[in-house]
Amino acid sequence: MQLSYDKTPDSTTGQDTWANLDAADTNYGNSVDMHVYQTPTSYDGIAFIKFPNLPSKATVIVSATLQLYMSYNDGSPSITVERVTSADWDEDTLTWNNKPTGSGTLFAGAMVGEPGSYSLDVDQALLMCQTNYGMRLYTTAVTATNWYTSNHATAGYRPRLTMKYHVPSSQVIFIM
Repeated sequence: MQLSYDKTPDSTTGQDTWANLDAADTNYGNSVDMHVYQTPTSYDGIAFIKFPNLPSKATVIVSATLQLYMSYNDGSPSITVERVTSADWDEDTLTWNNKPTGSGTLFAGAMVGEPGSYSLDVDQALLMCQTNYGMRLYTTAVTATNWYTSNHATAGYRPRLTMKYHVPSSQVIFIM
């Protein structure tokens, strides 16, 4: 039986923020947008998103789509999404100095065009194979983008994760 997960967190249930190298002790947990940018020498703005109540690790994911709304870009932005692997985090305390690390690219590709809604097909296996520490977004080119957070007043601009999945039926073996 196929099941669905469809979450668009709001400001009370959402966990999304960004870390800024130029203000390494500043927390942006109440910000309405996340800045993802890179200068020629480093990744200077990294965004973090965590969705609540993901299906269990035993789940078989059929499809998973991360929908984000870009409010700004400076030309030809690109973005990489990977899972956070090092530690749990909270949007009210995350800064550049305590940001978690990530690995295992879920999506990498160019975001070209005007600001608007983008749907990213994230790698289902990597999404569910570890504890839910969320995802992080960074750019792989000298560029800048802004993405709306769950603090935005308009639900259609907030991050959204949709999945189709099923739970494998257990096989019972009778020994006689």
